[in-house]
Amino acid sequence: MNPGNNADAILRIALEAHRSGQLVRAAAMYQEILSDVPGHYDALHMLGVICHQQGENEKAIELLNRAIAIGVQDARVYNNLGSALNAAGRPRDALRVLSRSIELDARSAPAFNNIGNAYKVLKQYDR
Repeated sequence: MNPGNNADAILRIALEAHRSGQLVRAAAMYQEILSDVPGHYDALHMLGVICHQQGENEKAIELLNRAIAIGVQDARVYNNLGSALNAAGRPRDALRVLSRSIELDARSAPAFNNIGNAYKVLKQYDR
């Protein structure tokens, strides 16, 4: 069996579990995908999102940076990384990656919200 095809089938199920709030189940499936395909962009990205949702921000940052290193230019991964960086107390780093998110999608409300959160932490209310 082609690992890529199996990964795609598992990913579909994992995304549905993730959307329905079954984070532990989804995380296990993302991990399963990464066991077979270590550089699977979507599995890295979404496992990073789950780690952030569960407050494991340093692990989320590592996974999201690995997803970015693959080279897919996706505003969502930069936004999610910015959110994790904010949560980890690194608002200046968050601003750097969130600006990339805005470059890729100038209408991303979540990225603008996260930029506002970073400026709030920095007490730069005028920004």
